[in-house]
Amino acid sequence: QKFITEAPTPEMIQAVIDRWTATGGNNLEVLKKVLDFATLMDPDKVGNKIKTPFEQFAATYRVTRADTSINNLGTLYNYLARMQMLPHLKSEPTGYGELARDWVNTNDLLERQNFAWDVTTQLGFLEDIIQLLTDNGLTAASPPGSIVDFYSNILFGGALTPYERQRAIDFLSSDDNGVPAAVTDDRIRKMVAFMIGFPQYLEQ
Repeated sequence: QKFITEAPTPEMIQAVIDRWTATGGNNLEVLKKVLDFATLMDPDKVGNKIKTPFEQFAATYRVTRADTSINNLGTLYNYLARMQMLPHLKSEPTGYGELARDWVNTNDLLERQNFAWDVTTQLGFLEDIIQLLTDNGLTAASPPGSIVDFYSNILFGGALTPYERQRAIDFLSSDDNGVPAAVTDDRIRKMVAFMIGFPQYLEQ
């Protein structure tokens, strides 16, 4: 369930049990068996695991080059508290869930989007989204489609449908009222937050 699919078959489970038994409970060998399943690379299974809130926050910090100093720990703590995933504070010994149903709900999705908005638009995070763009030869003056494609590749390997790509271009090329407007650095930051709200970003 953690590495491949939320619904492992009985055959998969038995194969892992057999490896555990045969190796005297060697966790490394058990993990090798899990990662050896052909299901791992099955196109129908790729992307069906959902990021936990903590995984989502770590990925967002990484992709936006956000400030990870103690200055922002309070903000991160508050978001994790609201999403009920503070590290080491799960009362049950089994720990936090790994299944999508544990995390994907209206409150969870709203808090994830709010967090993305804060990280990409609040200067306190000292994120480096624009520098990342310029380091790769693009600026706010570049074609909007090129800017969207650049961040699409960074956020989720370019896995956008034509409709989603156009939505991002339209968002980038307009103001908060939906009126066509020139692309600015501020709008680029907001567009990255907007794209983090796409379903693909939830995938592990």
